[in-house]
Amino acid sequence: MQPRDEQSSSSNPPIASDPLGRLRGFRVRPERARDLSGDMQIQMKTLRKVSKTESALLQAWSAAAPDQLAQSCVPIGIRSGRLEIRVPNAAIKFQADRWLRSGGLAEVSALAKVPIAGVRLCIKSAP
Repeated sequence: MQPRDEQSSSSNPPIASDPLGRLRGFRVRPERARDLSGDMQIQMKTLRKVSKTESALLQAWSAAAPDQLAQSCVPIGIRSGRLEIRVPNAAIKFQADRWLRSGGLAEVSALAKVPIAGVRLCIKSAP
């Protein structure tokens, strides 16, 4: 046998002539972008929306709630359409529940321009 000539083997590209090399070429994944600018812009937009919603809820609560409830109850936030409100004790929770069921929830929702599906009242003392 004669040794192969280096020039003849370099004229044929290995990927085109070799079926295994061609298959390996299909498995090569494109390199992913390493910057986070697109993800950060999406997260910042979401945070601005949440901040705007919660500030609107706080203003609507202070405007619509009776004075005793506005001073003692604090809206914590909104999750999955449910407004979470911190109340100091069971008596205030009862009063807040009565007011919200008698039309207070609709009033707060209309003032805040945020759809509210329900309310969760959490009994926790103020820090």
